[in-house]
Amino acid sequence: MEETVLLDIQRIQTSEQNNIILRSIRAIDLVNHLTPALGIIESLSEQYNVQKILVTCLYAGQQLAMDRRIVLPLLPESLYLLGGVVMAAGKAVEKRETLTHNRLCEEAGKLLKDDAAWESFDVIRSIALPVYRRLVKEQRTHVASLLQALLHILAWRSESAWARDQAQRMLWAGGVFGRGGIDSLIAFDHALAEKEITFPSLRELLTVTAFLAHFPAGPVFSD
Repeated sequence: MEETVLLDIQRIQTSEQNNIILRSIRAIDLVNHLTPALGIIESLSEQYNVQKILVTCLYAGQQLAMDRRIVLPLLPESLYLLGGVVMAAGKAVEKRETLTHNRLCEEAGKLLKDDAAWESFDVIRSIALPVYRRLVKEQRTHVASLLQALLHILAWRSESAWARDQAQRMLWAGGVFGRGGIDSLIAFDHALAEKEITFPSLRELLTVTAFLAHFPAGPVFSD
């Protein structure tokens, strides 16, 4: 995968640009690792070249930084938020700005011009990312940390009162780190499926969380 990214010399010209693509792909792979066991994370239905889309997003951000008029890439639903963040990263790198997750979320929100995207970035910054970064810093595994972040998202932002209550109960018992935590999460996931409770944006939220965790928080409002 790394060699393939490096071969695109027309658009990927620095190690910083290359790292953005690699980290975004790894975030996708991390969430894909969770999908076979958890039905609440919707499986990818679209067929597309992930790397090509992300490189295009990075390049679009670079062009925007140079005030060039471009047509923004048409993003598949499962890459909508991440594509926006990668565009923001490309713009920031071209302008030689520090990459922080607050800057990237704010700029991506402006680029996407979508109220739902702003709401999603709020969930990521206020709920998922603090949990995930804290646990990784405590040397918990990335998979377990992301599952715990998943529970926090469901506990506070699910549209189902039942799902919120059950997720909060699990967290009070330690979540995935509590006794029998993983088994409890799988049972909870099965119950969600039986009740036909869904959370369509969960995959995107977790993917962007895993990507942004590579960067410092930075100021809440960028320059």
